[in-house]
Amino acid sequence: MPENDKKLILHSPAGSEHVVYKWPLHRSDHWNEATEIVETIRWVCQDFPELKLAVETHVLHDFDPNSYDSMRQLCEKYNRAVDNIRKLWSGRQPPPCLNAPPSMALLRHIMNQVYSRAVTNPDELNSYEPFSPEVYGETSFELVEEIVKQTKLKEMDVFLDLGSGVGQVVLQVAAFVGCKSYGIEKAEIPYKYAQRMQLEFQRWIAWYGKSYGEYEIIKGDFLLEVFDDIINQATVIFTNNFAFGPELNHQLKLKFQNLKEGTKIVSSLEFCPLNFRITDRNLSDIGAMMNVVELSPLKGSVSWTPKAVSYYLHVIDRGKLEDYFHKQKHPEDNRPRVGHHLLPHTKPKANNTNAKLAKKSKTLLEAAKRTQHHKKQRELHLKGLPMTSPPHQRPVHQPVAAVAPSPGPKPSVMNPLDPLLSSYREQLQAYLHQVRTPEYSVWLARAIEKEYTKQKHLQTVIAHLESDVSSLSKNTVERMEESMQELGIKKLDPEGLLQGAKFIVTQNKQLRKELQDIERDVNNLKSENDCLTSFFKQQNLHVNRSPPIADRGTTISSLPPSPPPPPPP
Repeated sequence: MPENDKKLILHSPAGSEHVVYKWPLHRSDHWNEATEIVETIRWVCQDFPELKLAVETHVLHDFDPNSYDSMRQLCEKYNRAVDNIRKLWSGRQPPPCLNAPPSMALLRHIMNQVYSRAVTNPDELNSYEPFSPEVYGETSFELVEEIVKQTKLKEMDVFLDLGSGVGQVVLQVAAFVGCKSYGIEKAEIPYKYAQRMQLEFQRWIAWYGKSYGEYEIIKGDFLLEVFDDIINQATVIFTNNFAFGPELNHQLKLKFQNLKEGTKIVSSLEFCPLNFRITDRNLSDIGAMMNVVELSPLKGSVSWTPKAVSYYLHVIDRGKLEDYFHKQKHPEDNRPRVGHHLLPHTKPKANNTNAKLAKKSKTLLEAAKRTQHHKKQRELHLKGLPMTSPPHQRPVHQPVAAVAPSPGPKPSVMNPLDPLLSSYREQLQAYLHQVRTPEYSVWLARAIEKEYTKQKHLQTVIAHLESDVSSLSKNTVERMEESMQELGIKKLDPEGLLQGAKFIVTQNKQLRKELQDIERDVNNLKSENDCLTSFFKQQNLHVNRSPPIADRGTTISSLPPSPPPPPPP
């Protein structure tokens, strides 16, 4: 066979299109196809333990990565094993490992396969203008894993990568979390490779039989208004803005002022200082509506430096402004605010039960005062008077320092149950407000669709199980009929079974009697055989015995004759 026509084929455990490797296999410092084939087979065994022992013992125990015949035999053995396993699933419910999200370790292997095939010339990605916003840098798999952990990404979230490059972050999040993911990339070369990445990603995910969430990688400038809807609906945003420059980062701040409450932003350069404090001069700054913390630095998290790079987690929290105006009105009130999106590590922890009770009491009292405050605000608004604090709908970038707070009466003494009732009222109002929002309608529609899909899947499972039970019952009855016919029972009614049982018992007794007769004959034959054996042994001894030595005057003829042999028994 010509060298160029040699191929190695790996069958998919999910029954999708086979993977074909051309011989000779590719070998470089970053990618070795022979190693990839072996690792791919091992990952399939992780999903199907029944294959692991056979493959490790008979397939991967001895092979030569430099020999075509050896690698071909390895692939053929694996293919036969996978095909036999798949035959067992025919007509039945597939195993749970199929149509499920991949594990983080398997996803790392898949992303390496995808990147190695899609990005054929990595040096081409570095053809950018130095110190420009289009500086290209890739994010490591470990950093994306840490982002998923820190932001607590869920299936109902919307992930957005601003400056997505070749799209590996978007694909990794879509596969591991299963949430809707977007990527926006302006440069031509990274977007070209991103399209190849998507094709390879879909092919390998289908080959392993895994699932992934909806995703889309778009070419364009994320500062354009056409992308505002995508940015505003995102719940987690990631951007490598370290080299964006002051102007581009300022434009991003203006974009982020319209984000939803609780939206999380992960960036390589903070959008506001870590020690930001609200004053009358910086009320329109982005730091007045977000909390920010520094994540633990990771070594090798980016491609442009081997050193540890710090990333920052921002959370949109417009309650900071409300808290500021409340403290301006009540300077003596130092109690913590309630109900805003605080960062996880900033939440106070109670040390004992008394502390928890005290905290709960303070929370309820604060909620009651805030409820009264909001009620007074609404009354002033209905009367046409200026409110003492800006509502949440006021754009943050507009100056609000000109609002003159009006002095209000001191709160009166309340019933001890009033804080609790006010808290319940506030929670109910917040819930009713949430129900009326378009986001809640979208969430409810997705939840209904998810439950409908789940119900449809369960109905399919039930249908498969009923089909399996019916098939097994039919096969059992057919085999029982065949066995009965072999025993001579033609009727399967009670009378026929009773007659057949009697016939079998009678036949069994007759066979036992014949067996006893045969055993008796065998014993007799053994006795006769023993007698004959004894006789012939004596005869042989008599014949082989030498005559006694005669005296000198005695001749052989004068010896007495030997006795006759005993008659045979």
